[in-house]
Amino acid sequence: MDNWDREQRMVADAFQKGLAPFRQEPLVLYGIGRNTPAVLSLTEGFTFAGLLDQDPENVGKTYYGKRVLSLEEAAAVSKRVIIIARSAFVPLIYQRIKGFAENHGITVYNYAGQRQEEAGDTYDTSGLEYWKRSYDDLKAAIAAHNVVSFDVFDTLLGRRVLQPKDIFSLVERDLAAIGRREPYAKLRAEAEKACGYGASLDDIYTCLHQMGVSEEDCRDWRSRELSWERAAVFPRRKMVEALQYAKALGKHVFLTSDMYLSENDMRMLLEHCGITGWDGLLISSRESAEKRDGTLFARLLERSGGGSVLHIGDDAFRDGEMARKAGLDAWRIYSGYDLLAVSSIRSLLAEPPKGLGDRLALGMMCAKLFEDPFALHETKGRVVLSQAEQIGYGFIGPWALSFMQWASVQVKHHKIEEFLFPSRDGFLFFHMGQLMREYGYMPETALKYLKASRSALQGASIETEEDLAAAAEGITCYLTKGELLEKYFRVKPESSDPERLDSAAEKAPTLRYLNRYLPQIKKRSAWERTNYQRYLESLDLYHGRRTAVFDFCAWGTVQYYLEKRLRKPMLGLYCSRRLTQHDLIESPQILSACGSAYPAYHRDLSNALAGFWLALEPLLVDGDRALLFFDESGRAVFREDEGISYEQPLQIQAFALSFAAEYLALFGREPISLDAANRHLIALFGQGCRIVQPVASAFIHDDTWELGSEKGKPILPVR
Repeated sequence: MDNWDREQRMVADAFQKGLAPFRQEPLVLYGIGRNTPAVLSLTEGFTFAGLLDQDPENVGKTYYGKRVLSLEEAAAVSKRVIIIARSAFVPLIYQRIKGFAENHGITVYNYAGQRQEEAGDTYDTSGLEYWKRSYDDLKAAIAAHNVVSFDVFDTLLGRRVLQPKDIFSLVERDLAAIGRREPYAKLRAEAEKACGYGASLDDIYTCLHQMGVSEEDCRDWRSRELSWERAAVFPRRKMVEALQYAKALGKHVFLTSDMYLSENDMRMLLEHCGITGWDGLLISSRESAEKRDGTLFARLLERSGGGSVLHIGDDAFRDGEMARKAGLDAWRIYSGYDLLAVSSIRSLLAEPPKGLGDRLALGMMCAKLFEDPFALHETKGRVVLSQAEQIGYGFIGPWALSFMQWASVQVKHHKIEEFLFPSRDGFLFFHMGQLMREYGYMPETALKYLKASRSALQGASIETEEDLAAAAEGITCYLTKGELLEKYFRVKPESSDPERLDSAAEKAPTLRYLNRYLPQIKKRSAWERTNYQRYLESLDLYHGRRTAVFDFCAWGTVQYYLEKRLRKPMLGLYCSRRLTQHDLIESPQILSACGSAYPAYHRDLSNALAGFWLALEPLLVDGDRALLFFDESGRAVFREDEGISYEQPLQIQAFALSFAAEYLALFGREPISLDAANRHLIALFGQGCRIVQPVASAFIHDDTWELGSEKGKPILPVR
């Protein structure tokens, strides 16, 4: 008798039938999971030239007697690649290799022989069977059975990591941090595989000891693994509610899990998440039986006392097919990862997250957006965002933290002693920097938030005709010349001046008009300059310390004028640099995390800010209107209140900081790459998400300087 289970046999059988026309050709299999060895062993008449895998570190290694090839090597030996993966993940894998395959004449198939060009690579999952059964339907099914069984992990409990193997990576990282560079993740996976199915955690660590790991290290590693399990786990509240509903109806409730943890460990995790009151706990490691072969379900039937039994779990094969085969009714719910894989933002998985931090950030987003397995039922897979928490925690938080991690590296490298965050774009990043200091970032650097704006700084810096020309250059002119003079330069035109009513749309005649009022403008500018410098002095900014200045997506105007006011050069640390249009403004030293973003509406997916900065900017406010100037008493004077509310943007910022606080508390200083942050923004703004009220009201721009007559209108379509 062999060890192949029903799923593996089904995949091999489908492969045999679907790929039969290509038995005379060399084939390459994409994937090194549990079904690949079944295809290699159970099919007949095929020639397998090698394997492919998403992890580049596996290239050159041998699995199941076949070498893992690079894409280039695969193209040299075969024109057909077959993806061995579950159906939800096949389109994601296809997206990873589609361009290469098309350029090299490679045809890609799923394991049943369906060409992916024919299968389609769109992200429309509206026809998925999963959407057809609601939470109310689940409650009705619970009510109709005498006994209800729940799977544990990914059903009642989730983890704040993308996949369970990330727990092993965290243990390995922690060991490296104390100088013990052990290949823990690799050894741990090898030991579990060597033990076979149904092994307990004690069995796995006994195997590790037999592999040469000392008893002391085994005890330490085991303790660290359990600590991370406890730190990462959280209750899926909708499913806990379903369990409580079953208990309220008087049902017998069992927890049934294929898991290596001991009963005590499982109880500890469940109680940690507030899950109690079940009637029985069946764990494969204790029962020496498994769901995958039906034996654990047989034990469940023995102990359930008779009557109809419903089993609820996330694994289509173990919790679905094998439960039904054992005589139970089965109800599949999706894990958070499964929901991400079939959602409108599953492009986040199309390119595997490269670093551990990227995986952790995506896992936390997944835990927040898809904690509820029915979160996408009404929208049939479309991610619809209506709450500030969804946007702030799931998208803005990872992006902003990634930037500030990058900025902290620059601060250390350039020995920056003071880091300035001008309003209003700098408000979120200043507070994130303050939070990060608690975890050892920028310990020797003073972080300071200051009121600033292009209007205020330029208005306080006009001493020559050239200064006036530079100030007028960047203004979006939809006003009359008189309105422009009064609104931006705070000088009232003469009532007898007929030209004041002419349009300011043409730059040359408008500049000539403004020069007629240059003496009054210079006088007003000198007054504003004196008051603003008093404000800067109150912040203790006039000194010789090395200084950096933050900006979001900018030409460098604010930095340029701050350098003039403070009479020293500064290092600009920008999210993105907009290419300057101002010939008279020098190019200060600027480092840009995400490159350049000009023209404003260019959709460059290698730099999300190039296409989406205008949508992001309304979120970066501090609760005040744009600064105009300071008066003699030191009071900041802002633009008039024109009815734009900052409630939603500030809530989004609060939840972005909440993400950062949780990430740092859990994972410390593990970096999130700028590439991952870029992908989060593309998922948010690149048609993956639909943003609706009330949170859609956050995306209303109040910057007259930037938008002119479009100020106050939604940046995004409001639905």
